[in-house]
Amino acid sequence: MHYTRLQSRLTELPNVWSSDIKYLNIESFNSLKLFLSNTSFLSLNKQKNKKKSLDQIPYLQSMFHFFLYYAYFPKIPFAIKENNQLLFGSFYGKNHQSIELSFPFIADGLQAINDLEHLFYHTEFGSLLKKENIKQILLRDCSEELVKVMTRYTEAFSFKLNSLREICYQTYDLDQTIGKTGKNFSNLRWHLNKFHRADHKIEVVDLADYVKPVIHLIGSWKKDAVKKRGFSYVNLRSDKLAARLFSQVSTVLQDCKYSSNSVSVSDCLSRVLKVDGRIASFNFGYPLGLLQKESVFAHAVGITDLSIPHLAEYAQYDFWKQIQKIGYSFVNDGPSWRNSLELYKKKFRPITKNRYYYVTLNI
Repeated sequence: MHYTRLQSRLTELPNVWSSDIKYLNIESFNSLKLFLSNTSFLSLNKQKNKKKSLDQIPYLQSMFHFFLYYAYFPKIPFAIKENNQLLFGSFYGKNHQSIELSFPFIADGLQAINDLEHLFYHTEFGSLLKKENIKQILLRDCSEELVKVMTRYTEAFSFKLNSLREICYQTYDLDQTIGKTGKNFSNLRWHLNKFHRADHKIEVVDLADYVKPVIHLIGSWKKDAVKKRGFSYVNLRSDKLAARLFSQVSTVLQDCKYSSNSVSVSDCLSRVLKVDGRIASFNFGYPLGLLQKESVFAHAVGITDLSIPHLAEYAQYDFWKQIQKIGYSFVNDGPSWRNSLELYKKKFRPITKNRYYYVTLNI
């Protein structure tokens, strides 16, 4: 099959790591850990303790985001070391002739374009794309500055801008949300009060001890989401990997020999709740920032048993209290891909929306 040839050729490139799609399991991270520990990309996004205001906080590339991406999109995922940067993505579409690439945030839009040109047309990776007749590239999380450069200098590049899809990452002030005072938080208080009055028995348990029940919860949630919320995917095999990954990701980072100023075990947070004797909630997050301990935390995964009224609000509020306890001031919970999700998020009262784009390029 075409994906087998692609995967085989990726593993032959010196600056590319790729998983074996036929044997996707936790052991495949041994080669990934070796790949990461031997690279100088750890200087990526290092700000030398420079403080940024809330409006300047970008959606930074991070190792945690890579693990999350790898776990949920097992479609020939790969990582690329390029000019002290780490890029990652996957092949998809008919005959795997498209590529989805998460490109690190770069303030200088023109520099970002030049880096793309170098990657796609002047390296061994670019040669692979040409030989395999890759037609299209989807760039994730492109900044407004990068999009402006693309649209302004369309004729100057080897690739053509095909389409733009706007996404917004919402940021919340933890002091405000956890305090939940005032009229704006009346809806959140109502849900929390309803849950408390039900007098459920709540127990916090360790993810490492309950991996299989969490896998079952994720699978059940997705199947229900497909039926009731219009989701279009269920991939239990990737869910199994994801749950195991989330219980071990901090160990993986330690094995990559991070320095004392790097992300520590305590920065990666998972929260599993047992409600009335069964596993009913799973939340997971990580810092937004690769080396520096920024004040923004990414709430990456939030899954609850949908049959328990008001549990979603309670579990999220409970998780955010833990985030606040370990020293973070703000939470970013990603984009809303459906109106129902947008409405749900409003009850937690975001204070800013940072605009980014999915950019499709024809090559």
